Amino acid sequence: MIKTKTGFLIPVFVLAACQGDAPEQEWEESAEAEEIEEVRQPAEEDWESGEFMEKTFDYEAAFAQNDYAGEVDGDELYEFEAGEEDTTILITAPHTTAYLRDSDQETQPAAIYTGALIQLLQDYTGAHILYTVKKDADPSFYPASPFKQEMERIVEDHEVDVVIDLLGAGASHNFAIDIGTDDGAYMDDTYSADLNAFAEQQGVGPVVLNNTFSASDDQTIAAFSHRELDLASMQLQIQSGYRNPRENEEAFYDMTVVLSEFIHHLDRSYEK
Repeated sequence: MIKTKTGFLIPVFVLAACQGDAPEQEWEESAEAEEIEEVRQPAEEDWESGEFMEKTFDYEAAFAQNDYAGEVDGDELYEFEAGEEDTTILITAPHTTAYLRDSDQETQPAAIYTGALIQLLQDYTGAHILYTVKKDADPSFYPASPFKQEMERIVEDHEVDVVIDLLGAGASHNFAIDIGTDDGAYMDDTYSADLNAFAEQQGVGPVVLNNTFSASDDQTIAAFSHRELDLASMQLQIQSGYRNPRENEEAFYDMTVVLSEFIHHLDRSYEK
């Protein structure tokens, strides 16, 4: 049971399902997580007023149209939205819509609500964001994708230090977030421990590190960011129970707060 924003206790079926056989995870020493007022106050105000869910569904509608093929009649494959002038964080979401992969070009399902999530994260953190807007070849799978070419342009035009790639994981996985850093090659493990600390503060978990999705393959956005763009990076594989607000609004809100507070903290504490 956890306390809702209105003070009532509710059973947390999603958390229990994730935690049942979660792997043991050892963490580096991390900064002590504290509630970040600049993030939490507007998020809580949006939650209490109902605007949080209104924005969530409005944002997601663009990706969900045409059975999650997105804006099929549009010319653009992706959208970049610049953040605040002093931010050094770029968040990517390459699977907001359905996508095609491999020689048979079979359609793969969208990582639902990563599109809404990335826009909410910009609302609360001011980070730069880049995301797909229509069905096409998987931008994270192919080395010369237009998405990755746009990342190169963004890095040239903006002072980006860190890339955070948002992806989805199915309900069968026994974690809330799997952080992929190629066993610490892309980013020091202390930053991953910081994310875990913010998650524990909000009652979100378990968080694991390089457990199932380490992002070690060359085609991943995280690998591309580090190996080709010389940036720190992490891949966040988010379990579906935390990104389906039509089934659990509270879990989606909690995930948004966790990632927003962590990104705000990272933007001010990251050292090359």
